[in-house]
Amino acid sequence: MAKILSIEIDEQNIKILEGLKKGELLSIYKCIILNTPLKSVDDGKIINITLVKEAIEKAFIENSIQTKRAIFIINTNSIITRKIELPLLKSKTETLSMIKFELDQLFSAELSQYKLIYKKTETFNVNGFEKANYIVYGLPVKMYNQYLELSEKLKLEMQALNLSFNYLDEIKNHEIAINGKKIKTNCINAFINIGYNTIVFSVVNNGINDFSRTYLSGIGEIVEKFKSDFKLEQNDALVEIEKSSLFENSNTTSYDTQKKDIIEGTINTWIDVFNRYIIYYNSVNKDKKIEKIFLYGSYVKIGGLEQYLSSNLNMEFETINDISNIKILNDSTIACFDINKYFNCLLSFNANKNSLNFLTDKHKMHKKVFNVGVAVMAVSVILVLIFAFYVLGYSIQKNTLKKEIEAMNLFINNQTNINNNNEIEELKNNVKHLEKYKSEIGKLKEVIKSENAVNSDVFKKINEATPAETVIITIFIDKENIQLQCSSRKLKDVSLIEENLRSINLISNVYIPRIEMKNDNGVVKCSYSVICELKGVKNIETK
Repeated sequence: MAKILSIEIDEQNIKILEGLKKGELLSIYKCIILNTPLKSVDDGKIINITLVKEAIEKAFIENSIQTKRAIFIINTNSIITRKIELPLLKSKTETLSMIKFELDQLFSAELSQYKLIYKKTETFNVNGFEKANYIVYGLPVKMYNQYLELSEKLKLEMQALNLSFNYLDEIKNHEIAINGKKIKTNCINAFINIGYNTIVFSVVNNGINDFSRTYLSGIGEIVEKFKSDFKLEQNDALVEIEKSSLFENSNTTSYDTQKKDIIEGTINTWIDVFNRYIIYYNSVNKDKKIEKIFLYGSYVKIGGLEQYLSSNLNMEFETINDISNIKILNDSTIACFDINKYFNCLLSFNANKNSLNFLTDKHKMHKKVFNVGVAVMAVSVILVLIFAFYVLGYSIQKNTLKKEIEAMNLFINNQTNINNNNEIEELKNNVKHLEKYKSEIGKLKEVIKSENAVNSDVFKKINEATPAETVIITIFIDKENIQLQCSSRKLKDVSLIEENLRSINLISNVYIPRIEMKNDNGVVKCSYSVICELKGVKNIETK
């Protein structure tokens, strides 16, 4: 488990606890109370987020707090609350939809402007149908967004956002003992949180807070009168209030009496309000009555307050001075720790995923996003594996091809293979020339057969007169001459073909007008024409 911060904000103070919950033991590391920047918070609404953020940030630095997980506690009268009796449904989503539909009929306010949460207080059976009583709380969306923004600016990971009095449910859920005694689960107790400008009156029935009212008054009213009547500063006025007593004794001075009268006048107004709440609650819950009222908050230390309230309301009152399963870890924290001031923060550490939380929808969205993220990650892993196999296959194929290319390069660049290749190419060229020569001879044969222009013996003898390494490329015949286009590898072959042609009886004269020497890849070749004058040739035209 990691440390977590509990931050409670109202217009007078900002309370910060740093703690760690392990099992049922809560260890407290740091406790801080700040003066809320002037006019930055009003009835729970954060008017100036920058000022509040800077004040908290400064406290974190001065107290070396690096914890990032946080719970935010709201004190406000700007909520809508409604008790509703509805059919019991198992699905939370369906239940909330049913609640919204019911609230649409009851409220003129636009419900889209509120974040709604609900809790089930009891279940019962009516004519065979299961029903339940629900309490619905609506927090203005604007206020909800303000706390989200503050959390983001402080770079905190908000774990929960809830109303202060909702954490009273954790007393029963975790069997927390108050002043050394566990509260009976089958009885009804009230809790009064006395703040500077507000007093919250809550009733816990069988461990569930099912009635809460915020009264816009508090110790601030007494402070203002002290400041006015005795010309005191605010802090001095608070000190004088704590020193005062609601009961006179032999040492009481006129100054003490004057202070007592001012305090008594304000508290009497509170008593009237408390009495109305008690009468209303007892009238609605006829089977049980409020048995005991616990006092807590930053400003309960007025001498004789418990006794004064008990005698005027005829009920048992008890100030909360201790709760179970808390361990303070250092002396500096012990010195400034006051359980009455941090009571809501202490209870908030006991909340879990089943506790009321205005962040429920946000957490669901995070869970959905997380699930989508897991799915995307799984697909990504599969794609990466496919790609890896592809790359591996490609790499293997590439290496194989590379080796084949290297082997081919070695074969191609081998000098013996190069020489063999040159010889092959030369033979192919010779074959090509011979095939062309053969083709031309075939054409001549056809001409001879059809026109009887030249005796076929001439061509036989020309073929016999041609040296082995000489190729006759073309043969051209006119009325008086046979013209040969030849290619020889050696000059002696040129003179040899000339000499051989002269020996043919049908040829009267042979001459070579020009010889062209060419270097083809280091091999010298002679290209030339041979003109043979014929004798005794039968001419078709003269005939």
